[in-house]
Amino acid sequence: MSLSHFQRALAELTLDAERAAALRRGHLEVLRGFELTERELARLEDVVRQPGMSLNCTLARANRLGPIFDIYPMLCLLLEPRLREVLDAFWRERRPDNYQLENEAARFAEFVRSQLSAGEDFSPYLADVLAYESACWELVSGARHGGPELETAETRTVVFHHDPRPLLASLAELQPPPEELAAGLFPVSISLRDGELRLRARAAPGVSGGRLEWCQTIRKRRGVESNPLTPILACARRGASPPGSAWSNWARTSVR
Repeated sequence: MSLSHFQRALAELTLDAERAAALRRGHLEVLRGFELTERELARLEDVVRQPGMSLNCTLARANRLGPIFDIYPMLCLLLEPRLREVLDAFWRERRPDNYQLENEAARFAEFVRSQLSAGEDFSPYLADVLAYESACWELVSGARHGGPELETAETRTVVFHHDPRPLLASLAELQPPPEELAAGLFPVSISLRDGELRLRARAAPGVSGGRLEWCQTIRKRRGVESNPLTPILACARRGASPPGSAWSNWARTSVR
């Protein structure tokens, strides 16, 4: 029995509900490239016909979505009108490079960047928010092995093209941002001190947006960080990312 090929084929079917559905309809070509015995092929055909296969595929998608939403909650919110479409394309085109899903969020961020470069029509704030959350995660992940209190002397600067104050304030409550924000160049300096992400912004001189002085500390309120970056800080402390249950509906699928 070609066990390794059988196991990889089963994993691929679980990761790809469309492929599993095609096999269920009798399209054996979806297993081209796997060296399977007749017995193994019959077993796989039986597996995709099981009532629980849709749940298996949904759980696999939820496990891939979890790290993405933990690190990029604002990005997911801005993508929400097309999030399912983007996730389906990502999951279809980019297979995990390991089954521990260690780099899933970074690979998703790179996929979204490629979509932006290709001219996809997303929110005008998307590129800035992607850069912002990526910078936050770089700081946190770089400090996660430095002790129980997350802290680093490094800083990151992200240049926003719209006023970041109302933008981040809305996204902090997982609410859509205002449709029209003041345009300009707004460098935001991000630092990590004593387990808190601290933001400081100033409008660049000579551009629209006026004078801007702004400093914000993402601090705890009533025992929890009142900010969507909470998952970033939390998963860094425990070294793993659980599925984002609030977004599990985007992972739901069926094999038919």
